[in-house]
Amino acid sequence: MSTTNCGVSVQGGEDGAIDIDYYGVLIDIVEVYYTRWPIKTLVLFKCDWFDPTLNQGKKVDSYGIVEVRASRKYKHYDPFIFAQQAKQVYFTQYPEGKKDWLVVIKTKARKFKL
Repeated sequence: MSTTNCGVSVQGGEDGAIDIDYYGVLIDIVEVYYTRWPIKTLVLFKCDWFDPTLNQGKKVDSYGIVEVRASRKYKHYDPFIFAQQAKQVYFTQYPEGKKDWLVVIKTKARKFKL
């Protein structure tokens, strides 16, 4: 099986009383090796983030359903997160109307077997 909708979310800091969650699309996986003792490996996800601004780039309704505006991207250059920070999500469109908005569906990551 292959997954084509590679969405990620990461919990950000607080803006007043509101937690800011960032949603984006996975672009690349970068693995960094440190060869000096002790040998360490670091896995980073490179993501293209949607704008997290409420009512402009993101909406949350009274039921907790999150929507992101596909045309609004995060304006700062901050593409990398640690793999351990990421939560898997996918994005889907409404059947009719709201063409620019995507609904965020939170999922549990599944184990991959070779």
